[in-house]
Amino acid sequence: MRKHFPFILICLTLFFACSDDDNNRLNTELKITEVTGIETRFLSGELSETYGNPNVFNDQILVHPNPVDNLLIINSNDILNIWILPAKETTSQQETDFSVNLKSTTFNEETITTNAVLKFEFENQTKTGANTSSDNTLSVNSFSAPFNSSKSIDLKELENGFYKVFVKTESGVYWDNIYKAGDNPLILEFLKNIW
Repeated sequence: MRKHFPFILICLTLFFACSDDDNNRLNTELKITEVTGIETRFLSGELSETYGNPNVFNDQILVHPNPVDNLLIINSNDILNIWILPAKETTSQQETDFSVNLKSTTFNEETITTNAVLKFEFENQTKTGANTSSDNTLSVNSFSAPFNSSKSIDLKELENGFYKVFVKTESGVYWDNIYKAGDNPLILEFLKNIW
């Protein structure tokens, strides 16, 4: 048995080292402020193109248009909160299957709130953040099924660039990647060149 002890010890060490590497890789690929791809959508919400490998969890929300000039529309069921976070594009994680790794609890609300430049609470219709306007009003549009809630967010206060949009509903927290393009007519070519 003593002969095999070093071999067993090495095997156990390698096993636990691999587990730690997997956890570190998972944490690296799930950075809250990284955009690994984007789904472009028309004003109607219809999918246009997918660039890269979007690290999104958006099966319960519809965020459109994307890219957005200034007015962003978010459709879902029972929207409670929306957070807008600045993000940076990355070409890493293009082979990652995010549908396996991402879930409603991937990012906690405290981390989301800490990183947000705009925050919206719809239970009491307030807006807070670094870029608040003096009127604190939000425009709310109605939208037909399958969603029962629609919010229109004016992003004119934000600089052009990538953002993550987090939406809290009764069923959890979901997110999508957007690009605020302003009136840039070459935005799709720009996105294509990244990924």
